[in-house]
Parts: sequence; C-alpha cells; structure tokens
Amino acid sequence: MRIAVVEDDQLIRRLMEFKLSGMGHDVEQFTNGAKALEFYGDNPLPNLIITDIMMPIMGGIEFTSRIREIDKKIPIVAVTGGTSNVGVESKSMFTLWVEKNGSIDDILAIIFQGLMEKKLVKV
Repeated sequence: MRIAVVEDDQLIRRLMEFKLSGMGHDVEQFTNGAKALEFYGDNPLPNLIITDIMMPIMGGIEFTSRIREIDKKIPIVAVTGGTSNVGVESKSMFTLWVEKNGSIDDILAIIFQGLMEKKLVKV
C-alpha cells in the first residue's frame, strides 16, 4: 500500500516511515500540506494519508479540505498532539482522528485497527 505521511516533526515522520516501510508499505513523506499537495498535483494519490493537523505553511485541515476536492473517499487519518479548538465539521473530513499519545507502534496500531473496523484495509 502507498501511504503518505504529512508531518512537520522530523522524528515522528521518520519513525512512521521506518515502521510503515517495515510493514511492507511504500511511504511518501512531506513536511507540510503544501508540499504534499504540490506532489499530488502531478502524481496519483496514495492509498492512505496520515497527516498532522498543526504544521507550518499548510496544516492538516486545509490540506485535507483541498484533497477532498480531488477525492472524497481516500482514507485520511489525522494524527494530532491536541487541537481541541478544531470543530466537529473539520474533524468530519477525516476517516479517523488519533491523538499523539503513546508510541509510534501504538499510534499505528490504532490507525490500522480503526481502518480495519471501517473495512478500509485488510490484515
């Protein structure tokens, strides 16, 4: 599966890439939504997008809104360190909303469990 990780924190981004590629996935990494959007303007969308919410230049809400104009059904997972001021309407753009509390393994387990429950990925 092709997975995009859109995350400004280099450590988190690289750990996710390491873990996901170790699971056999092809991972594309971006430091903000603008860079990812630019890339996907010329390339096919991945099978899954994992994005942070709070990033410089273009955050996850605006990025996801722009991606939804291209593809309404692509699974997009928000992984956030706590943005309680995000409204229900913004959260509804995402397939899953996951808090950054726990290890990368814990976060990825929650993501894949949630996607399996929604029947968006198979084991």
